Amino acid sequence: MINLISNTGEVEGGSVQFSTGLNYETYRADFSVGGHLSDTLRYHVGGFYREGEGLRDTGFNGNGGGQIKFNVTKEFDGGFLRLEGKWLDDTYTQYAIVPLAVSGTNDDPDYSSITNFPVTTSTLYSNAAVTLPYLNGDNELTRTRPQDGTHVQARSIGFQSRFNVMGWTIAQHMRYSEHSGSIRTNYPLAILPAASATGAVPGQLVYAAGPQTGQVITNPAALNGNGLVSSNIVANRDIQSLNNFTSDIRASRVWNMAGGEVTGTVGIYNARQEVDFDRQYTPYLSDVVGGGNVAPLDIVNLNGTLRTQGGFSAFSGIGGANSSQENEVTYDIFAPYGSLNYRLGKLAIGGSVRLETGKAEGSFYNGLATDVRAIDANGDGVISALEQRFSMTPRATPVDYDYDYVSYSISANYRISQSLSTFARYSEGGRAAADKIVGTAALNPAGGLVNDSSSYDPVTQAEGGFKFRSGGLFANLTGFWAEVSETNTQIVPDATGATTIQLVTRGYSAYGAEFEGGIRHGPFSLTAGATATEAEILEAENAALVGGIPRRQPKLIYQLVPQYDTDLFTVGASIVGTTSSYTQDTNRLRMPGYTTVNAFFQVRPVDRVVVSLHANNLFDTMAITEVSAATLPASGYLFAQTLPGRNISASVRLFF
Repeated sequence: MINLISNTGEVEGGSVQFSTGLNYETYRADFSVGGHLSDTLRYHVGGFYREGEGLRDTGFNGNGGGQIKFNVTKEFDGGFLRLEGKWLDDTYTQYAIVPLAVSGTNDDPDYSSITNFPVTTSTLYSNAAVTLPYLNGDNELTRTRPQDGTHVQARSIGFQSRFNVMGWTIAQHMRYSEHSGSIRTNYPLAILPAASATGAVPGQLVYAAGPQTGQVITNPAALNGNGLVSSNIVANRDIQSLNNFTSDIRASRVWNMAGGEVTGTVGIYNARQEVDFDRQYTPYLSDVVGGGNVAPLDIVNLNGTLRTQGGFSAFSGIGGANSSQENEVTYDIFAPYGSLNYRLGKLAIGGSVRLETGKAEGSFYNGLATDVRAIDANGDGVISALEQRFSMTPRATPVDYDYDYVSYSISANYRISQSLSTFARYSEGGRAAADKIVGTAALNPAGGLVNDSSSYDPVTQAEGGFKFRSGGLFANLTGFWAEVSETNTQIVPDATGATTIQLVTRGYSAYGAEFEGGIRHGPFSLTAGATATEAEILEAENAALVGGIPRRQPKLIYQLVPQYDTDLFTVGASIVGTTSSYTQDTNRLRMPGYTTVNAFFQVRPVDRVVVSLHANNLFDTMAITEVSAATLPASGYLFAQTLPGRNISASVRLFF
């Protein structure tokens, strides 16, 4: 991949790169070019375009699109002016959790792939998915498909400047961005035996799409060799606007004082962020099979009446409870800030403070189970039982509140010797809760805050350590402590093991140490890092969770990168791993640790040509990063997320 962020045309020339997957389908082209148009004017342009199925088997080309970025810089004595822009139109498949088999005990579980569903390459997507009709945020009939994936459109224009005025350095950066798109995620809720999927009412399973459309599944217990079906939702989100404007202007100056230097900075940050999207959750049924061959399933009563339509069991939300929502909220932020830093010989001390004030204003729309419309969505002239209940969002709730909080930081650095220094920092701050609390009990019926503290998530942290540099050796050792509180939503299992979305209010603490180091000797180099963490839940809406370890938080994560360089070639590997952790905050079922190995090889056969080979997850390790269940399920099946299996790519890069 070519870095398009920091290039501003200082270096003349450019490059093009062509990449392809060797054991998966992806094709990508990158380009980058820049240089001087005159002694004081320079430019840079770069971008990419890609197509392909992606790292997992979906049965269709889910990834496609590209980006172009540019900037033009005019230099003058004491500063510069820069115009920058970006255009992005890209689509990709968003991988969700998938079914996985498990046995053993909570403390020592044994995870394995389900028959005919290899977890490191499979998804619950396929080209057989049918069209989903739904009512959008304006209650208009709209259609989409699960395989439409995540579509991102972005256009931005920005301006930077730096200049000197009466001993002050003035720096300014402003940007206006337009963002829109859509997200279609296939998310499983429960895994069931196919033989009992029709429920208490007798019926049959029938393929709703794909090469076997209309065929009855006569032996559900043997379906795909595993006899399973998955109850899913299409999590559907249309993003009308995430447009935003940001501006940061600051002034800095250095004074000589008491034998040292004082650097002072004052600035103002302001921003406006629109959050305008609607979302729906539509349940449907599918089989469980890999290779991009998943098919939606209909349930047909013994009298021939369809109980589902195209695999969908309701157009009025999960359980007919109306899960359609729409957000139309604008956030305005104004934040003045300042800092002072003093350097005297080997010692440097500093501090900064920022006051953030914000306002949220807009509306949240939802509906009740009775807010439905009847629509002949398939145009067959008959309104089926499902088509009588399309969820609407007619009920508006205001969002109207102000918030403010202060962030500050103090720090010190001391150079003990030419090769060794020490540092310490303490800070308190926060992050606005924004759309995380819209539509929740954190807001009263008038749109105001029930509790002022829920408007932002406070963070307190401290760190200190040492840095060592000598010849080809470096080492950094940092100790840290942090406390954070947040209001958020979590995807968690309910009492039956089915996936649900819950509002949580939590407080966490963590302390530990982080190491980063490296050594170089001739053509050989080795870098390594590790983070050891002890974390605890301090507060929770469920008192039984207090004192436990946050879910998916390992005690140790680590990485190791050996590399060998010559003029002709570079070869190396990155080894990344974690220790085990708990799957959920209840601290019962364990999620195993893993170690993955990624290898890379570059050869420079001639001047200005680089040929590369990359192998991620070289040994095809089943690296589990998320498990939905809180305890070992009696069924022997749960949902999990893993890193992709072995994927190998090759590229050639040409410089000019």
